[in-house]
Amino acid sequence: MSLLYTLALCLMPAGCFLPTHILKEKAILTLSKHFSYVGEAEKFRMHTVVFAVAQLNIANLKDVLKDVSDPSSVNYGKHWTKTAITKYTSNTEGRQMVLKHLRSIKDVKVDIESQHEDYVVATAPIHAWELMLKTTFHNYEFDDRNNTPKIIVRAKEYWIPLELSTHVSAVFNTVQFPFPNGNNHYDMGPVSLNSNNEEIISKFVTPALIKKYYNVMNDIGSLQVTQAVYETIGEGASPSDLSTFQIRFNLVQQEINEAPSAQVNNNFCNIYPSSCTEGNLDVQYIMGIAQNTYTIFDYWDSKYYPHDWMLGWITKVAKSLKPANVYSISYGAYELFYSQSYMDAFNTEAIKLGVMGTTIVVASGDDGVAGFSVRN
Repeated sequence: MSLLYTLALCLMPAGCFLPTHILKEKAILTLSKHFSYVGEAEKFRMHTVVFAVAQLNIANLKDVLKDVSDPSSVNYGKHWTKTAITKYTSNTEGRQMVLKHLRSIKDVKVDIESQHEDYVVATAPIHAWELMLKTTFHNYEFDDRNNTPKIIVRAKEYWIPLELSTHVSAVFNTVQFPFPNGNNHYDMGPVSLNSNNEEIISKFVTPALIKKYYNVMNDIGSLQVTQAVYETIGEGASPSDLSTFQIRFNLVQQEINEAPSAQVNNNFCNIYPSSCTEGNLDVQYIMGIAQNTYTIFDYWDSKYYPHDWMLGWITKVAKSLKPANVYSISYGAYELFYSQSYMDAFNTEAIKLGVMGTTIVVASGDDGVAGFSVRN
């Protein structure tokens, strides 16, 4: 709104009507079409949202990342500590403004206060968020990975109070819909190994083939170095399958060093075998290529971010004092289904991790760069 127009409004007999909010974000309509509209959300239903505090010096930090990652630079390998990055990027004033505003609203409860000041998680009745964000929340139905109907609460747009507009980069769990499910894989059945094992194995990608193709000269790592596989959507892993895999391919016998017992256990995989295919693959091959390396099965936190693995990843990493040296992510999605705020938040955390010396490896997916839409 121009200053001249604002002054004209103030001179009118009815008085001065200054804007109190600014439009922050709209839902991606192509994505919302994958969900069935149910109706307006119940006004007293409790709903959790995440305020992403606008961080400082991110563009400069990106240049630092390039510098410390360039073998020809004098600063190559001179990574920063988490404390140094926090000091450089934290928006203390913005965080305090967000907290002050939230605590002034009745029925709002701040659930998590990230010690690195990147995110503020709060829960309140729908009506409180509708009033603060000048929007209306709706119920949408979609099928989860197990084809079970689920309800998700989302709005078509939201507005930010003017006093917070420069301090909040996004409010998650508002207009950002989860990524829609793709087509299921076809189960080809078990592979039979007869006396001519080598001929059959040669048709598959084994640890030995990967090492040969990429000219991996040394596949023995160190327990002082950490590598993590990031898992979500109900994935688990079987310790006995890992042991069998390591014996079969003459690998170092090693258990997963850190893992949630609920997801990584033989009983879970016996009951839900289809929920252990991705997890088994990830841990077996990362431990097969980098043997004797401290390995973490890093599962997402679904308490505050149900149906939404990207947000869980972002906030989990943001709170980590000592992230892994390597993160392997086996999940991907089409960019057109993600809001710019999501991609910006992910990129920001990736930049900070890189400056700390962490490598993020993301697979192109089971279907290659074309994605699951080409699967038949």
